[in-house]
Order: sequence, then C-alpha cells, then structure tokens
Amino acid sequence: MQLENMQITGLLSRLQSAFELQNRPVFLSTSDRWHLSDRLNAQGKGNSQAANTIQLPQMFLRLVSMGTNQNSYNAGALAVQGVYGALKEGSNVKNRYRFQPVTFGFEVILVAQSFEDIFRFARNYLLFGVVRGALNFTLNYDGIAIDVRVQTDDSVQAPEKDASVDVVNLYEMTTNLQMNGWISPNLDDAVPVPVITNIVREIVATNVPPSPSV
Repeated sequence: MQLENMQITGLLSRLQSAFELQNRPVFLSTSDRWHLSDRLNAQGKGNSQAANTIQLPQMFLRLVSMGTNQNSYNAGALAVQGVYGALKEGSNVKNRYRFQPVTFGFEVILVAQSFEDIFRFARNYLLFGVVRGALNFTLNYDGIAIDVRVQTDDSVQAPEKDASVDVVNLYEMTTNLQMNGWISPNLDDAVPVPVITNIVREIVATNVPPSPSV
C-alpha cells in the first residue's frame, strides 16, 4: 500500500477513536462530495436503499490541498540520504526510501440529526486543537516508524437547520484540519541496498539516516 493511502487510513482510524464515533469516517473524492447532499436528501425522504443508507452522525473527510512542509527540520537529509527499511528475510539487503515532507489539507464534514451531536463534536474538536498531539499517530512502513502530526482549526462554524418542508432536517457542520505527513515511492520502487556485515557498526556510528519525524 502506498504511504499516502496508509496515512489517510490511519487518520480515519484516529478520528474515529478520538471522537468515539460509532461509524468510521468516510473519505470522499471531489465528485463524491457533490453527491453527498443528494444522498442525504433522498434518504430523508425515504427514497434511499438500505445499502446506501448513511448512519448518523457521520463524519466525512475530503482532501483539498497538498503542499511541501518547509518546517520539517530534516527534510533535506531525508530527500538526499533517504532512510533504510527492514532487513529482508533471508538476505542482506535493505530498501532505501527518500521521503518528502508534505502538508495535507482536509475538509471535515459532520452530518447529524441533532444539535447536541454537533455541539459535542465541536467541543471535542476544539479541545483536540488545544491539546497538541491528541490526534497524532505513528505508522510502520517497511520497518520505519513514520510520525504523522495532525492539527485542527482554531474554530468551527455552528450550522443552522433549515425548517422548510422541502429540505431534510439535518445539521451539516464543516471545518478543516492539516496533516503533516510524507510522500514516497511505492515499496516496489525502493532502492535495494546491500548490507555488508563487517561495516554495519561503522555506518551506524557515523552516518545514521534520520527518522521521518515532522
């Protein structure tokens, strides 16, 4: 699995755990975002099939931006030197990866039937923004510990509920978060590097590639 997909999957799991959501957050593509309102509207009018029913409250996540993270202290070393993965079983070869620190921007959408659910989410969202590290997580990528940092926005917008008869009575709150993570080649694109046993200690002592830490 690509590192980018692993980070998104890890973020969804972390959000579900941190906010104690019954339903796993759903990652949306741009086109899916536009269809979401139609699905909810059809569901509210009783026109949705059981397989397409969205259990509420439900969180959705949509990637809206990607950019280089200039604040990563070891970006140059990771891009030039790279970092070594786990030793391959039955061989003396390790893969070397070159990582690029990237900031992912996400739109967060929460859909609920009650304002209490919205208020509870907004309160916890702001608390996690204050308590730095509450949403951070670490991935294992071919034996390499990948640190991922997540930061919420400082504010959320309280949604209004439309009372007209033609609109489904649901609250939809949107906000944003940033994930300071990494991009890299696929596992198959890594550069194999032979490990010579009698100089491993010297390499370790004098030229240790840095770990991917934001």
